[in-house]
Amino acid sequence: MRAKTFLIFSVTVAFLFLTISCSSGPAAPEKGTPAFSWSAAKETFNAADYSKTLEHLENLLKTDNQYTAQAYPWYLVLNTGLTHGYIELADRFEKGWRVNKTNPTAFRRQMSNYRGAAKALTLPFAETFDKFQKTNKDAEIQLAYSFPAGSQGEPISISRVAGGILPPEAELEAAQTAQLKRMVLLATARATGSGEDTTKAQALFQTSPVKVPRAVFVEAMASALYDHAMLFEQKKLDEPNRMKMMLGLAADALKTIPQSKSVKELSGKIDKVQKTLKKS
Repeated sequence: MRAKTFLIFSVTVAFLFLTISCSSGPAAPEKGTPAFSWSAAKETFNAADYSKTLEHLENLLKTDNQYTAQAYPWYLVLNTGLTHGYIELADRFEKGWRVNKTNPTAFRRQMSNYRGAAKALTLPFAETFDKFQKTNKDAEIQLAYSFPAGSQGEPISISRVAGGILPPEAELEAAQTAQLKRMVLLATARATGSGEDTTKAQALFQTSPVKVPRAVFVEAMASALYDHAMLFEQKKLDEPNRMKMMLGLAADALKTIPQSKSVKELSGKIDKVQKTLKKS
């Protein structure tokens, strides 16, 4: 009887010990801390909720903390991916508007909305890139996030939009999400120096974190700034001062890295547009 009682007691103690051990594992990061924002950014990024991810990364960049260095490049790549996504969507709807003569208003409305969404992202990108250039002097830039989901091909519905075919609202929403994921995917590939070869870029993410030569990363961001600046040309949003600012920031960034053939070509494109702006 004593042996049986002792056995029951031992099992009970062991169970309680295991329960306490499991329940007293690593505590979740406290809300409002850099660790919480970093963890939340990873979670929302993996769920492809990129707007939320940008919010969490912006919180991290408000202070100097243990995640700041890694948050800068992640924010820049994600921001430019979304910006390019909205720019591409706007351009497709502009083409559709010019083709569809029976219902141009719906196309123009969407075009305007997408350009507005892209514009809202461009200034934070420029400001963040400027701070990155001033604070980060590392020879290699770390991309400390997982490889983004998405397909490299443009959604069929978006291709049809350019032909003047307006999809149903639900279909358009799904196509918009797919297009934004696609452009974040391509932005990541470009940031690694892989061009638009997403397969090559994905292979780099087998080792974490991905380390990219500074010159490669800065050139990719300067190229993104050039593309963002084109959003403000006369035929689109017509904001020459914003355009000049972005082109100047891109040109200055290119002066800080070795002058390769591609860097010289990009510098030439920027210089050409800057001269045109001076004449206007």
